[in-house]
Amino acid sequence: MKKNIQKFKTLIAVVLLCGFAVTACRKMDVTYKDFIVPGGKTYPGKATDAKAHGGDNRIKISWPRGVDPNLKRAAIFWNNKADSVVFDIPATGEEISYILTNMPEKIYSFIIRTYDDKGNVSVPVEVNGTVYGANYQSSILNRFVASAQYGANQDVNIAWGPADKASGLYATEVVYTNNAGEEISKWFNASETRSVISDYKEDTNFKIRSAYLPDTLAIDTFYTPYEEKVVDKMRKFEKAAWTVTADSREERDDPTASLYTPAKAIDDNINTFWHTPWTVYTPFPHWLAVDMKQTFTVGYVELTCRQNNVKGITEFMIQGSMDGTTWTTYNTYNLIQQNATQRFEVSGQPQIRHIRIFATKGVEDPTHLAEFSVFGY
Repeated sequence: MKKNIQKFKTLIAVVLLCGFAVTACRKMDVTYKDFIVPGGKTYPGKATDAKAHGGDNRIKISWPRGVDPNLKRAAIFWNNKADSVVFDIPATGEEISYILTNMPEKIYSFIIRTYDDKGNVSVPVEVNGTVYGANYQSSILNRFVASAQYGANQDVNIAWGPADKASGLYATEVVYTNNAGEEISKWFNASETRSVISDYKEDTNFKIRSAYLPDTLAIDTFYTPYEEKVVDKMRKFEKAAWTVTADSREERDDPTASLYTPAKAIDDNINTFWHTPWTVYTPFPHWLAVDMKQTFTVGYVELTCRQNNVKGITEFMIQGSMDGTTWTTYNTYNLIQQNATQRFEVSGQPQIRHIRIFATKGVEDPTHLAEFSVFGY
């Protein structure tokens, strides 16, 4: 009886061992089923998920290392297989890649095959890519500088034009001289519309160049030639010491006596504004006068309308004075009802201490203005 029990246990152990062996064989079959086909022919692991990374008269072909441990070499063919290269596959690393150099600028179709240690060859894999060169280089331009001006704190404000992101522009370099006399390089992202340089040495120029990546997989950055730029010597005057008066202001809804005052037009806050009376309408003209406390050469002014409102000033004159009593008119201008700030050149760049906005027309009789700034030197 004991012998029968022992035989039964041995039989169970053999069955379990065979089951494990079958399972292991099945796992091996799954691993290598891509490499062996009926009839005994072996195909090495192919270049799955291959990519072409374009560059400057060169291109990188890459693909992730697969599970086949027997790969030894790879071949890349192009120009309808008229050209090719064969290279050894490194034993380690997560990626297999090769860079083709001295390639003419054009679009290519590449065929990739891999080989194992027995000379078996994989199924072909095709990948397309573009090689860039002189034609692409000649097509890219520096980002447009809409303006470069000194700010109130001796910094330089650069306003950028649209960035040609479709062509691959992603950043622009500004090379300038700082206050210590050192040449400094700063890069500004293509998403920026305005950039500020706070340590700029006055009365020096700067130069720019833009950087492009032709596509998201590109391995080379293309740069435009450096272009010299001049800072406009006109700067925004500091307003802290200014005093301002007006022909009138609205007081009805102003228990604190601080809303709608002329000072709201020079506080550098576009969300506050000077407003003429609306309780009892007063007809045009209306005026806003500033004493800048010293004599400046005035080049232009900037006006900002009350935000999200289309009932403000539409026509005005810019006037100047040395004593605040006798005024000279320089020109008549039209103000568009919009949120964006608008610039108006002052004819002759006069030297004046007092400056006045003299409004002659508006959408309605009560009128308003959010911000008034003066530029010059």
